[in-house]
Amino acid sequence: PAVPSQAGGSVRFELPGPLVVRLAELGRARGASPFVVLLAGFQALLHRLSGAERFVVGTDVAGRPHPELAGLIGFFVNVLPIRARLDGAPSFAALIERVREDVLAVFEHATLPFDRIVDALDIPRARARPPLVQALFVMQNAPPGDFGVPGLAAEARAASAHGSKFEMALFLDPPAPGGGIAAEWVFATALFTPERVARLAEAYATLLAAAAAAPAAPLPTLLPGLPDLLPA
Repeated sequence: PAVPSQAGGSVRFELPGPLVVRLAELGRARGASPFVVLLAGFQALLHRLSGAERFVVGTDVAGRPHPELAGLIGFFVNVLPIRARLDGAPSFAALIERVREDVLAVFEHATLPFDRIVDALDIPRARARPPLVQALFVMQNAPPGDFGVPGLAAEARAASAHGSKFEMALFLDPPAPGGGIAAEWVFATALFTPERVARLAEAYATLLAAAAAAPAAPLPTLLPGLPDLLPA
């Protein structure tokens, strides 16, 4: 739409424990964190969907780099743009190395405000879409904990309704004790249906499994091998 409503929905799914373990081993062999490996998979899927070889994905980072900020109340989160470089038909293993380089470079400037990046690039503003980043990838690292007040028991519950500031956003929880990762794919309802996003989530998990099984294979040979989960 010409003016986005920020109305959103979400689809929840899980990456199974054995797959998460294999991906972690693949990352360790290349000095990469699970965040880097899973982001590489997300970039590869967007490449599969769009055909684009260069694009930008955003991620959230906590904006409390100094100890004196730890006790302040407020929303200290910054959006960092991370470039995706899929040109040259890399293997998934090579893509992991590219993503690792780019993530390390970006996190050196983690406190640079997103608005300043947009202004410096002089990006033409369009009300139909967010500037610079339309897709978000976030791997949560806050450990779960108990909360509440004396005399009151509380528990975390999943939100029943969502807004969506971006066209799509994939949120991954920390690995569970059994190794699995719970995930939530948030999407703009003006652009996607829940059924479409459920297929994207299935395709993401299938792509990661194929990459874990053959990390040295070029992406063009991996991606066409996916089941036909995505409509043309």
